[in-house]
Amino acid sequence: MWGAIGHIRGDLLQKLDKPLIFGSYLLKFVKQPGKQISNRFVYYFFISHPMQTFIESLAEGSTRPNTNAKVVSKFPLYYPPPPEQSSIATVLSWFDDLIENKKRQNEILEKVAMAIFKSWFVDFEPFKDEEFVYSEELGKEIPKGWEVKAIGEVAEFVNGLSYKGSEKFDHYVDDSFVFITLNNIREGGGFKTEFAWIKSDRLKDRHFVKEGDLIFANTEQTKSGRLLATPAFIVFPDDYNKDRGVYSHHITKVSPNIPCIKPLLYLMFRYYQGNIAQTYHTGTGVWGFDLKNFKENFFTLLPPQPILQHFHFLVEPLFQKIILNQKQIMVLRKIRDALLPKFVFGKLRVVEI
Repeated sequence: MWGAIGHIRGDLLQKLDKPLIFGSYLLKFVKQPGKQISNRFVYYFFISHPMQTFIESLAEGSTRPNTNAKVVSKFPLYYPPPPEQSSIATVLSWFDDLIENKKRQNEILEKVAMAIFKSWFVDFEPFKDEEFVYSEELGKEIPKGWEVKAIGEVAEFVNGLSYKGSEKFDHYVDDSFVFITLNNIREGGGFKTEFAWIKSDRLKDRHFVKEGDLIFANTEQTKSGRLLATPAFIVFPDDYNKDRGVYSHHITKVSPNIPCIKPLLYLMFRYYQGNIAQTYHTGTGVWGFDLKNFKENFFTLLPPQPILQHFHFLVEPLFQKIILNQKQIMVLRKIRDALLPKFVFGKLRVVEI
């Protein structure tokens, strides 16, 4: 990632108890002897928007932008006295720590939901004492009274807008909608809050999504299968004032037609994602998704409605908390990013904490 800045924590180095080696494509900042400057302050200085813009302007090379230590060493670095550097780093670290805590919360919440799914629908642990019957479609025994249906009977699958480059923006423009693309799907599952915007006179009802809708990637540009069929629940920007957004043709929206089944479908897609991607991909250069084949030949297990409702009751609050945390992370980032350049360029002073 061109221009990306990283900071190696001291506690990480202590845990490793061995030196780290960095590659030739990285540059390391080393303090000059006698300079009283905090590494943490330098980190925040370089991730500030003015400095990131400056770095991008110095990129050399057309296909792969790059720079070198000689160029970077000429960057003008402004810094206050050490106590104020420490105070600035402390304040900004508060936000980063809160953000990381909420990210870890979300990882734990999803692991809990996945553990419940695996216990109920893979290992059948709560139903061990019930009678089991063999399912030809799934090739294994399942609790008696449970159904097996083709996924196309359980939900509708619709691809989004095939957009023009002139219709997509990296920032909000008048009357534009938030635009959900492949960049919003996290490898391994989940939603990334990296938004684009779209303004088009070709929008139809089928091109719109709402917050909380279930989607998955129907395109894989690396041929690894790590992204194809990966699911996510949509999250809108924290300050978005519309109740719907638009999604791209690289995304498939999943609209369940059975009550309380959406969390189950998400976890099922997550659990079997690798198998689904390898079985139902098309193409050679760029993988696509064979949606027709998938709808007809991928089978899902359906428990009786009371069991499905109980499962929904257990896991739905976990996903609602994940969405809430993502909203709060966006707010925290916005506040941090607004304060950061003011602090590191001396427009707002932090004398003591």
